[in-house]
Amino acid sequence: MKTALGIFKRDVKRLKTNIIAVIVLLGICILPSLYAWFNIAAVWDPYGNTGGIPVAVVNEDKGSSLEGINVNAGEKIVTNLKGNHQMGWKFVDKDKAMDGIKEGDYYAVVYIPKDFSEDMISVATGTITRPEITYYVNEKKNGIAPKITDKGVEAIQTQVNSSFIGTVTGYMTDILKVGEEKASVTKDDIVAGINKTLDNASADLSALSSGISSYQSTIDSAVSLIDANITLAGSVDDSLSGAENRIEGDLSKLKEQHAAIDADKFPDIDKLLTKVENGFDKCLDDLKQAGSMSSDAQDVLTSLKSSLNSVSDSLTSTKSAVDGSIERIDTFRNNEDSLNISDGFVDIINKIISNPKSVSEFMASPVKISTEKVYPVADYGSAMAPFYTTLAIWVGGIIMVAIMKTRVREDDQLRNITPRAAYIGRSLIFIITGLVQALIIGLGNIFFLGMQCKNPLLFMVTCLITSFVFTLIIYTLTVSFGSIGKALCVIWLVLQVAGSGGTYPIEVLPQSFQYMSHFMPFTFACDAMRETVAGVYTPDYITDMLKLLCFVPLSLLLGLVLRNPLRRLNEFFEDRLEDTKFMG
Repeated sequence: MKTALGIFKRDVKRLKTNIIAVIVLLGICILPSLYAWFNIAAVWDPYGNTGGIPVAVVNEDKGSSLEGINVNAGEKIVTNLKGNHQMGWKFVDKDKAMDGIKEGDYYAVVYIPKDFSEDMISVATGTITRPEITYYVNEKKNGIAPKITDKGVEAIQTQVNSSFIGTVTGYMTDILKVGEEKASVTKDDIVAGINKTLDNASADLSALSSGISSYQSTIDSAVSLIDANITLAGSVDDSLSGAENRIEGDLSKLKEQHAAIDADKFPDIDKLLTKVENGFDKCLDDLKQAGSMSSDAQDVLTSLKSSLNSVSDSLTSTKSAVDGSIERIDTFRNNEDSLNISDGFVDIINKIISNPKSVSEFMASPVKISTEKVYPVADYGSAMAPFYTTLAIWVGGIIMVAIMKTRVREDDQLRNITPRAAYIGRSLIFIITGLVQALIIGLGNIFFLGMQCKNPLLFMVTCLITSFVFTLIIYTLTVSFGSIGKALCVIWLVLQVAGSGGTYPIEVLPQSFQYMSHFMPFTFACDAMRETVAGVYTPDYITDMLKLLCFVPLSLLLGLVLRNPLRRLNEFFEDRLEDTKFMG
């Protein structure tokens, strides 16, 4: 131990007498902090500065109208975006937008087509077409920007959906109002409205039933006429001509009455009347054929009579169905218990009518998310500070072994230096330099950058312990394996940056990286620093620090025991590298 301390004292004495060495050592102490500070400052609030990301917006929406109300959803989107600073929205025409995204002027393009508003209100027309906004994104320009612009477009979609639902709900609440002069409705108002609808339906069905009776009378007359004409084969042409004219007139009347029927309201009756018309058409075709085939007139007339009888039967079935519907409506109306409307239902209707704006706002966004942050972090820079601080401390260790010598040489004062004494003696200057590096990095994070830190004292202690562990690992690998050890330190750095969970959650990394993270000091140093930054959960902090300190005995085992068998091989490699005059 005395020899080890002697090595350390000699190193300090040499520093005092060499101003250049002092300047270099100061640079070694400061350089890692610059690495950490620049990286942390660069990512301090990236998601708060997305207003500088240019995104083109093309609005070609021509608008539409519904019940006399003009609707232009595209224009409303543009108006809202002009007050939105989440992105750098640029309102241009389509040609400029498409050229711009190819040239890299825009990260993305939002295109609103001509029929956007028309598709928005198609739900009220019966022919529903989903409105569509086309989103073009240039993923080549930057790896992160597309993820940010994706969120901006999702916000537009949410805004449009909420606006649409709110508008439709407001329109429905207006429909529920009985009149401008009435502030609320009663159970009698609702019953009266239902009864009025039923009265209208009953009147329409009664008119249809009367029309069917008239059609049957016409068909009966036509059948009688055909019976008379069957026995008059010699004068069939004249008789058929008269029947044809009569049926054409009746058919014209039937089509006029059929056109007055609401097919949507009475679909079954519409189908039956269509069948009746088809029957009349067949009768006319048969009459015309009979006029040109006098020799077969009797057979044709018999077939015609059969067709008319079939039509008559269809009309009878139709009339029976219509009369049955009228009877059921009358029965329903006469039964007061059929309209058993609860007071609660009436109360809900009145609440909707009394405050339609609140109802439409509720329907547009029925669920409110209340966010309660556990261990809140003020900004992205503070959230990333543990990772970049850990990274800077490791980089500081690599800088030390790249510039400072790990091999201890003998002189007149120190002779017969054992490998263990050399290892311990030279490690002291490395460890102290590493602690100074960590001290500068940690204090700069807190006081220079203004990083959030719930427990500054514990954060500084964590930085110092991390530096001690990292420096010992890097120093030991370099002492044990020389230049190969330095390369191992760089390789390990690369693996830890990718697989320690410092940037992305460890759970989203490939399975191999998740496994390796358990053997990486970065993992435990980052997690321990996060505890001090956002709020300490003592069991986790202690666990992380104990896992980090496990690398100390492993390093000492390699540096003090296992290094000896490798010493000659290491010296051989070092000598061969020095022989090149440009390596080693």
